[in-house]
Amino acid sequence: MPYKIASFSPIPPGIVQFKVTDAAGLKDNEVEVINVYNLPEAEIIEKVQDCDIFLGDFTFTTKITRDIVFAAKNLKLIQQPNVGYQQIDVEACTEAGVSVANSAGANTISVSELAITLALALIKNIMY
Repeated sequence: MPYKIASFSPIPPGIVQFKVTDAAGLKDNEVEVINVYNLPEAEIIEKVQDCDIFLGDFTFTTKITRDIVFAAKNLKLIQQPNVGYQQIDVEACTEAGVSVANSAGANTISVSELAITLALALIKNIMY
């Protein structure tokens, strides 16, 4: 039985499937990805009932509510692809025994590099 992933992000399902299978060393037929980005909550609830994993929405558009969490009976993990997770009902996940992970620190180096670059640009009057 393949892993079923619900993608709450705007990333096309084919790309999510490729990245997941590549990273985990799985075959295409071992992962099924469905896209629920920006759908009404009732439609999301219908589609996620047998999902194992949720990929969160880095745009914070599509919320993962209590009703969605409890509708997914096989849900084990919600992976947020960025730092924040304010659109996820973490309390409901805790009650349901669902792990929630984010990518804390994923952009630390690039933000630091940008800050230094902008400071140098200001010092050297590059913006003129």
